Amino acid sequence: MNNEIVEKEDALELEVWEKSDKGKNLMAKSQGLLLTNLANKMNSMQNALFSLIILNAKVNGDYVTSEFSLKDVVKITNNSSYISRKGDEINKDLKAIKENHLAFCNQAFLEGSQNGRALKLGIVSNIEYENGQFFATFDTAPDKKGNRLVLELLRSKEVTPIIYNVETFAKLSSGGQILYEHILLMTYKGKRSCIVTNETLRQIFRTNGKSMEKFYTLNQIHLTPAVEDINKHTELNLVVDKIKEGRAVVGVELSWSLKKEKVLISDKQIMLAKELYVQLMKSSTMTEPKDLALLEKLRKIDVLDSNEAFGVIKVAIRKVNALKQNKDLPELPEVSEGRNKFDDFFSKFDGITKKNKAEVIEKISIFPEKEQEKLLEFAYELYLQNNASSISYIIQILVEWDLEDVQKLEDAKKIHLQNYGDVLEKIEDIDPSDDFLQAMDLWKGL
Repeated sequence: MNNEIVEKEDALELEVWEKSDKGKNLMAKSQGLLLTNLANKMNSMQNALFSLIILNAKVNGDYVTSEFSLKDVVKITNNSSYISRKGDEINKDLKAIKENHLAFCNQAFLEGSQNGRALKLGIVSNIEYENGQFFATFDTAPDKKGNRLVLELLRSKEVTPIIYNVETFAKLSSGGQILYEHILLMTYKGKRSCIVTNETLRQIFRTNGKSMEKFYTLNQIHLTPAVEDINKHTELNLVVDKIKEGRAVVGVELSWSLKKEKVLISDKQIMLAKELYVQLMKSSTMTEPKDLALLEKLRKIDVLDSNEAFGVIKVAIRKVNALKQNKDLPELPEVSEGRNKFDDFFSKFDGITKKNKAEVIEKISIFPEKEQEKLLEFAYELYLQNNASSISYIIQILVEWDLEDVQKLEDAKKIHLQNYGDVLEKIEDIDPSDDFLQAMDLWKGL
């Protein structure tokens, strides 16, 4: 096997914009571009048009454009203003999208401190209509630190992007669209229910006024129509249960079932899987059941979706590298009877065995030495947060981080945020490159 295959590992997973499927109207976008993260609330048609812009995004270096036809818009939205080419309505929608932006700030800013920080981030630098075609350019200009934040969102390889059929999305009211996105996000993070307070509902639906402080009004005008809309037009079945304190409704529990849209496997994943299959077939040691199962998955890789294929290919690459070096999986390291640098960590666990210690040392030794203790400490924070009872939980976390190519503490925190949505540390200041998603996710605590 040549080194080219090994080097391809980093490029296995598609960037978010590459996961969109124009032929099926399946749009993929970063969590950072959720509708609730936009500074200005838009109507359902404007939200659908914004989704079409993202669906048709094409990245070329630092330059990102989107182009689609009026026929595409009409086919997906069936909007009468666009069918009759009503210029003032089309212009109003283009203006709403052009003037919208992402906005976030730190706690110091909200508290009125002169050391606070706020950021207004443009998304589309221009959008135009001419001769039946729409054309948009994304704002990818660098900020004062040199970060191109919109480009980062489009090119993100986050584990749980938002994926939905734009034609289905266009059938929903604006409230239904907003709630639908959040339910999808929670679904991709492995959840099928969540508790939402009245205050969070008001934030989600962008409501204000004294009347909206009452659950009855909030429910009648916003929540119930959105839920009915979603259940009628989408693949999602959503149930609402009221949560009461005494006679007052203080929130709701949302429960749902959903058949997740699959991201199609890419051509480069198929080609790489074939290369790996050929390499592994040359080995006479591929006789164990798990090895045979791996070969079968590689042979039939085209029936898998992109995420499934990503996992299979990663396993195959590690197997090829191990065979190339003519060695089996390493034996568990010997644990010294004397004191070592992990003793303080092991002291946190009652009744930990030598085998457990060896397994932890084996897994943590994969990571850069200067990051090992910090990673273990973060893993322990997650252990406590999730009320785990076994050191196996720590081991599983380390395995997951290894598969995600974590190299430092910041990588681990980012992976945890993408997969599970929880933020363990209070963010005192904003670094858009690292904290972009967590600063804007309204549901991060659910």
